[in-house]
Amino acid sequence: MAGETRQAAGIKSFLASTDAGSNPALISRNHRVEAALEAAVKQGDCSLMDRLLAVLSNPFARTPEPADYSTLHEPSARPYRTFCGT
Repeated sequence: MAGETRQAAGIKSFLASTDAGSNPALISRNHRVEAALEAAVKQGDCSLMDRLLAVLSNPFARTPEPADYSTLHEPSARPYRTFCGT
């Protein structure tokens, strides 16, 4: 906090505590869910699904471990469609 005003330090502290309690560090990404489902259904391998469920069971945890689960899917020429609630 060297060179920081008390007010700036207080604002940073408030934002850090508010963010940590209100916003998940991790949200489910469709391409991760689809990969896990495909591995389970087509190859009988549930390890991806088990890992995904373990990571998503504590979405507010701010750890480096699930970092690869928060990456966006690579862009493609084909538009992505999702069907919610079906």
